[in-house]
Amino acid sequence: MPPSRGLWAVGLHLGVRTTGATGEELLGVTDSRDPRESAIWRDDDLPQARPTAREQT
Repeated sequence: MPPSRGLWAVGLHLGVRTTGATGEELLGVTDSRDPRESAIWRDDDLPQARPTAREQT
C-alpha cells in the first residue's frame, strides 16, 4: 500500500552509547503516477545528501 498523499516529516536518529544526533526533513507525497513526481523533498539541498570532503577527493 503506497503512503497517503500529503506532507510527511521524516526523522533521522543516530546514536552510539551516550552520543547521538537527530534531524528531520519534510517530504511531500503527491498522487502523481510519475515516480519522479510522486514524492518531493521540501528542500532539494539536504545536508545529509551532500558529498563529504572525503567523497569529493
